[in-house]
Order: sequence, then structure tokens, then C-alpha cells
Amino acid sequence: LGAAATAMTAGLLTLLISDGKTFNEGFSQGGYGGFFTTVITTFLFLGVYRLQAGPKVSRVLSWMAGGVMEGYILSRLFDVWIYKKVSFWHSPNKYWLIFVCITVPVFLVSVTAGHYVHKLAVYLTKSKRKEESSLAK
Repeated sequence: LGAAATAMTAGLLTLLISDGKTFNEGFSQGGYGGFFTTVITTFLFLGVYRLQAGPKVSRVLSWMAGGVMEGYILSRLFDVWIYKKVSFWHSPNKYWLIFVCITVPVFLVSVTAGHYVHKLAVYLTKSKRKEESSLAK
């Protein structure tokens, strides 16, 4: 509710302040570091944090969590690559197609690749620590 109220407040203020200008020229400026984006993200995080998930959902989320940062970093590479290949899709009437055919697969590939990069990093870190501890003896 807090996230929804904040989003509606930001939208209303933008509508009232922009005076017919484009959305970005209104009160909503600030992007990812903007005040409203930060407040909405905080409310969403707090809401998700309180959710009780079943064992199957917990397993999926746990698997995904092992590589979220790596997946986030890799997603930029996948985005740049795929959007260069399908630049002709960039029109508002095809956004649903972009979401289904590009955004969802890029998300899934990024999460999967991030998970395996994370596993590799953990393995290499453990190997390095074992090597260092055996040299220290």
C-alpha cells in the first residue's frame, strides 16, 4: 500500500507540476536514485521481506539468490547484445512483444548465468583458501 500510495503521489505531482510537458520534465526526475524511486523500492522490499513462501517457492528463490548480483551485471551484456539484434522492435505498439520475447528470456538467462558464475566464484574462493592454508602450514 505504501508503494502504491507513493507511486500515485509521484504521478499526481508530476501531472500537476509538468503543465503539459513530457513526463520526464515534471516532478518525477531523478531516475534510480530519485526520492520517489527510493521510497517505492523500500516499501516493496519491506513487503516482500514479510511474505511467507511455501517450500517450493523458497527453493526457487534460494536458488535464484545465489547469483543475483552476478546476474544483474551480466544482464547488461545480454541487453546490449539482444537489443542491437532487434532494434526494429523499438516502437510502443510492440512493447508487449519485446517483454514476452526479449525481457523475460534475458531475465531467465541472466539469472541462470549469474547462478553459475556465483557457483564458480565460490568454488575458486574455496580452492584459493585451501591452497593458502596449506602453504601457511
